[in-house]
Amino acid sequence: MFVATMAMLSACQPKSEEFAAPSGPGTIQFSASIGADTKTYMEYDANSQVYKNYWEQTDALDIISYVNGEPSSLKAAYLIDGAGTTQATFASEVKPGDHYVAYYGFRKILEDDSIAARIPTRQRLNLNTEGELISDSYPKYYYPMYAESDDTNFEFKNLASILKIEVSGNAYLESINIASNSADVLMSGFFTVDMTDDGLVQTQMIADSTACNYISFDVKKWLSEDETTNCYVVLPSQTYTGGLTITFTGTAGTMTKVYNQDLTFERSQIRTIRNVVFSEENPTSWGLVGTMTETEWENDIVMTRTENGYSVSGVYLTAEDEFKFRANGLWDVNLGGASLDAVLPNTTVYLMPDGANLKVAEEGYYTFVLYPEEFAVDVIQEKRVVSCANYDEAAAVEDGTYVKVKGYVFGIYNRGFILNIGNYYRNGILVYTFSKPIDYTPVLGNLIEIIALKTTYNGLPELKDVYEYNVIWDNEVDYGFGSGYDLTSPTSFDTIQIDRYDYVIFMGTLQQSGNYWNVIVDGATRIGSISFPYQDLTPFIGQKVVVEGWFCGISGSQYMNIVLKKIYGASDDGGTEDIIPGDDIVELPEIPE
Repeated sequence: MFVATMAMLSACQPKSEEFAAPSGPGTIQFSASIGADTKTYMEYDANSQVYKNYWEQTDALDIISYVNGEPSSLKAAYLIDGAGTTQATFASEVKPGDHYVAYYGFRKILEDDSIAARIPTRQRLNLNTEGELISDSYPKYYYPMYAESDDTNFEFKNLASILKIEVSGNAYLESINIASNSADVLMSGFFTVDMTDDGLVQTQMIADSTACNYISFDVKKWLSEDETTNCYVVLPSQTYTGGLTITFTGTAGTMTKVYNQDLTFERSQIRTIRNVVFSEENPTSWGLVGTMTETEWENDIVMTRTENGYSVSGVYLTAEDEFKFRANGLWDVNLGGASLDAVLPNTTVYLMPDGANLKVAEEGYYTFVLYPEEFAVDVIQEKRVVSCANYDEAAAVEDGTYVKVKGYVFGIYNRGFILNIGNYYRNGILVYTFSKPIDYTPVLGNLIEIIALKTTYNGLPELKDVYEYNVIWDNEVDYGFGSGYDLTSPTSFDTIQIDRYDYVIFMGTLQQSGNYWNVIVDGATRIGSISFPYQDLTPFIGQKVVVEGWFCGISGSQYMNIVLKKIYGASDDGGTEDIIPGDDIVELPEIPE
């Protein structure tokens, strides 16, 4: 039941920063009063005590001066005397005028240079500077005031109303959502203020991008069955045609109270809903749905209930994926974006019912923590992922970043494989799987897409710690090796500078040193090193051999490392005519989108 109580209160909004009040030439001093005669006090306790609001040292006003009915100047005014009382003096560098208008609280400047006040969409219990609940008190910082004067003396009048909700129970109450039953009746956002000739204040909500027909009030408190928690919600002063729907949301569900009759809230008035006992009538589940699911917009990724909201982790999204949040797997209650802007990683995003489809600005793996009663979601990037179409793009990515690449398996060794990520032969990159094995045995010719960590090893980019992979085609084809570097000359072997996983050929005597297979090139200071081959090289020990494979960096300033493709003995005269690429090369197909 609503109980109407006439009450007058102010809106002293604390400022967090100190300021220097103006004091030089051109400064105008204004007096500003709040008290019973200006409708700025509230009577609310059981003993009918009057609690007055006092000006605070950090309070400030916005003042517009008018000359001949036209706005002349807008400046802030800062308190210089009267802190702790209901009568204070403010100083401002506003230009002199024959009429002044002053605001206290949230505001924005309209096209005609007038000011609009604001009712916040999100409000909360009144807390002190330590975050502790101030018992039985209203949130002054949400409550705007207004004054007009032909001189420098202001008597402030309140602009809004208050709905007081008395609630108890034995559950955790996260929020209360107060919504008008008529979509045309706005409850939050900016509103204009006018004063009639007889001194009456009139307000009108502005239907702009900030306007909503609801207010979300944060409680975030375990209720008590023995002690009432009083929630004071600041509302626009107007008639709520069709009434209000009030939804209480707790840790596991909701409770709804609907008031279908027209309700009128006067300026400076409190109306009270008494003796609400919160119990969770309708348990709610929330899910993430969008283009990233297999069925695209049909099946939800179910979110897990947490102490304060709902969460889901390990969701992979590209910059093109679109998604929303919805309740109980239905579209009746869903939350989307308030704008079409892509969501930045590691931010809190405010949502709106039936809002726009959301997108992330960066591809990657994400955790979402949804607070549906606050219309907010924390977007936490677990792993940033950059899609790379070729070697150069992968090489340019900062080390420690996850990249997504797609290509053909070109070469294999017992610690990973060479993946060609473009449509020509100089796009090979090493995928190292030894330190973090994956359930995949490389096969030449497989088309595979992977997400892995980009790092640099032996001067070349490398992919390791594969996070996810998908074999697109399991064809077994040896695509050959294309053109490469003939380093059978000791001079070219010693001096060549290679900046990618190019195909190379060189010649020397094979030696085994522990786990290393070294090729000693006569007349060169560099030594060839075959990295962990699959092939059994024992028969070639001590022999002169020709090796072919993919260059994979210089280590120790003298070892040229390769992933081996072929090894065979040289011709009797040491020539290489029999190893020049020939008919075994197979044309590399296009990589599908």
